[in-house]
Amino acid sequence: MPSITIRHGLAPPSSNLTARRCRTPWLESELFGHEKGAFTGAVRQRKGRFELADGGTLFLDEIGESSASFQAKLLRILQEGEMERVGGDETLRVNVRIIAATNRHLEEEVRLGHFREDLYYRLNVMPIALPPLRERQEDIAELAHFLVRKIGQHQGRTLRISEGAIRLLMEYSWPGNVRELENCLERSAVMSESGLIDRDVILFTHQDRPAKPCLPAGQRKTAGWTTAWTNVSD
Repeated sequence: MPSITIRHGLAPPSSNLTARRCRTPWLESELFGHEKGAFTGAVRQRKGRFELADGGTLFLDEIGESSASFQAKLLRILQEGEMERVGGDETLRVNVRIIAATNRHLEEEVRLGHFREDLYYRLNVMPIALPPLRERQEDIAELAHFLVRKIGQHQGRTLRISEGAIRLLMEYSWPGNVRELENCLERSAVMSESGLIDRDVILFTHQDRPAKPCLPAGQRKTAGWTTAWTNVSD
């Protein structure tokens, strides 16, 4: 899913991090910071994302894949506004708005004992459920144009996408959702020397997956949805 950054107040700091991609020790050091000598390579004190985002917003992607120890520390920040750096004993006060997202069914993860129930309810202030991309075919064109502009900026050139390529994108089922769409367009951009992404350079990850018809909103299933929660600590 795309990274989300929300600011509030007088331009406070904001940051985002994907929990799934991080091993627990590195994740905790990145978020909570560490003291000098806390572990091999910790040659100086370092502030973490929570301190740097104090008074602002922190987006945590794939929260459903975080460890039990991290969940306990996150709950303490949300409830008490307190934390310690890795290797330290000084209690620090932080006030951070958390936006968390996951592709997992967290209610089921709670039932199975994989996710803390108290943390789930602490985060579940304003849930936003997004259906998978295959059920939002009407969004594909706008997303594709946005991603092509983004990719062009990263590559330092002007990129465009043809209507034929857009129609082809709308015929695919996108099991990997927006991440797969972005990867597909990045691959297509590399293959497009002219700067125009046409249907002849579109290569799908799964070539045998035709698009499924877009269902009416009332008939959409919740399985596979991406859910984001917001939590405000005052």
